[in-house]
Amino acid sequence: MEAAVFWFNIFCFSLMFGAVGLSYILYRKQHDTYRMLYIIYLLLTAFWFVLLTYLYFITQLMESPSNALVLSVAWIRIGISVMIAYVVQLLFSALLCDSVPVKTRLLALIIPAVVLASALTWTVFGISWMATAVTFIYNFGLGAGMAAVWMYLRKQPRYARVKSLGSFLVISGVAYLFFGLFAAFFVVTGISTASVPHMFIIETGLTGLFIFVWCFNDVLVFMRLFSESLGKNYDVPDHFVRDYQISKREADILRLLVEGKSGKEIGDILCISPRTVETHAYNIYRKCSVSNRIELLNLISLTRSPV
Repeated sequence: MEAAVFWFNIFCFSLMFGAVGLSYILYRKQHDTYRMLYIIYLLLTAFWFVLLTYLYFITQLMESPSNALVLSVAWIRIGISVMIAYVVQLLFSALLCDSVPVKTRLLALIIPAVVLASALTWTVFGISWMATAVTFIYNFGLGAGMAAVWMYLRKQPRYARVKSLGSFLVISGVAYLFFGLFAAFFVVTGISTASVPHMFIIETGLTGLFIFVWCFNDVLVFMRLFSESLGKNYDVPDHFVRDYQISKREADILRLLVEGKSGKEIGDILCISPRTVETHAYNIYRKCSVSNRIELLNLISLTRSPV
């Protein structure tokens, strides 16, 4: 049983690595902020998952694991969890409004700081129940946040732009809520996790199952996106943006213009006013020496490299 869980997790990590690669391909095509943050989240989670699997290996499959090594790996995982809590908040901001203001970046530091302080507290003072309580709050908070963001986005026009991460929010939200409630059971009942037979095997196996469902779904979503994009040529070449000195915000609007979005739809997606969209569109037309969208599309089609 121990070996089966270990090799299953190795397979899940391979699947996770594939999801990272596919996410990077999508980012290269769209250059969306939320996509880059999602890649960072994937990489952090992958590193955390590798350490979990390694910790499982040395504690379950080695005869005499080093206590110092186990403690070191555990603390590295806590550090990564702190970073994940920070990146997830930035990801939420990018999904909701396509940007991450400086104020949001600063406020997002509060939760990771609290998690780190709590970890130091239960370690220094030996408060075992506090570790389980923080685990409950951490997981339940992430799950509730993902569920709330998904439910809010479903009602917004910009959901069409970030829809590829919709199933990620649902799957991860459900999983984090489950792990949170799992920890809450031990907090409420007062039962020690150490007293439950094969507890670490169960936790590691459930985590591997979550990773498998999440990343397998990601692969399916990306395959669908790629198949839907066949025959479509909505991309704006990077050299076009450089040659015409188009800014990052103008490039975002340019790509949506090419996709056929109206000024109001672009404003809803990027969380800006239609008047601001018109101003950016005018600047794009001026830089490209065109007077309307049709001329802009013709110009872009002439600059595309042959496929």
